[in-house]
This record gives sequence, C-alpha cells and structure tokens, in this order.
Amino acid sequence: MRIVFDNCFAVDDIRIIKGPTGLFVSMPNRKQRDGTHRQLAYPANAETRMMIQRVILAEYEKFVDGSGSVPSVRSASERLRALEQLKTDGLINEEEYNTKRTEILGEL
Repeated sequence: MRIVFDNCFAVDDIRIIKGPTGLFVSMPNRKQRDGTHRQLAYPANAETRMMIQRVILAEYEKFVDGSGSVPSVRSASERLRALEQLKTDGLINEEEYNTKRTEILGEL
C-alpha cells in the first residue's frame, strides 16, 4: 500500500496486519543482517500514528465492505471495540461513532 501526503511525499510498503488485538498499520521496514528490522518511515508521535492508522483502516474497511473480494478479518465485536477506542481517543466524534456502530450492528 502507498500513502501520499499533500501530493508531494509518498510512503510505500505500508501493510495492514491482523494482530492479537485487531488490525494495525505496519510502516515500511528493512530486515537487517542481524535479523532485526529497522523502520524506514514512521510517524514522529502517537497522535500522527493514530491519525494515519485511522485513515488507512477506514479506507481498507471501505474496500472490504464494497468489493466483497477480500474477506473481513475482524469480527463485529472486534470492530466495535476498535470503534469505541477511536471515540475514546478523540479521533472520531459521537456522530461518527453512532453511524459506524449502527452500520456494524446492521451486518449481524
């Protein structure tokens, strides 16, 4: 995946990974000779990381929900927990939360 900032700076090799607590965004990295990985690009602070992750995962969800060609990797309960966390972190407002919550519950 690629993300472009203000049509002037691109970051390639961003991945969406399913971890033990749900989906997260992995920034590009390179494996070192000693087996460790070094990040090549990364957000400078937690607020920026959450903003980028929120946008990427929202676009991913649109793709998954719209195409039907990629199986959903998160259960409704996982998606609801993640949605609640976005609201708690102040990344979405009450209206956005309620709209998406209704959408997720409607899928059950």
